[in-house]
Amino acid sequence: MLVTRPEPDATETAGRLAALGITPVTLPLLRLHVLDTSLPDPKGFAAIAVTSANALRALEQRGVLSRYLGLPLHAVGDRTASLAQALGFTQVRSAAGAFADLVEQLAHARIAGPVFYPSGREISGDLARSLAPFGKMAITSPVYAMRPVESL
Repeated sequence: MLVTRPEPDATETAGRLAALGITPVTLPLLRLHVLDTSLPDPKGFAAIAVTSANALRALEQRGVLSRYLGLPLHAVGDRTASLAQALGFTQVRSAAGAFADLVEQLAHARIAGPVFYPSGREISGDLARSLAPFGKMAITSPVYAMRPVESL
């Protein structure tokens, strides 16, 4: 089976396939590119929300992840939540699903302040717009981009 996910996800997926007796071939088509954007001070934020493990990887690669470890983290799914815990977040909640599930979780969470949303440059869902009807504010800061590999 051909696995085209970016690393390190390609290797993880290949390992799960191999455990099932499926022979994987990894050929990542995209690679993570960390953006050098300005980031907000964690003071004043009530929580951090992540829709991709790549946001956490980008913050870690920039050497700034430790600034945000004191914030409660809301993750879109269980794998992202597990990575957050492995990186040192102690208050982690998984929405165990998709973007809409994360919005629902945040909308009903007792959050008294804005949510920091480190994201990809291209996003499929606008967290700030989705939370606005619930009286919640999210500050989006792109921290990574996915770029095509230069050669196969």
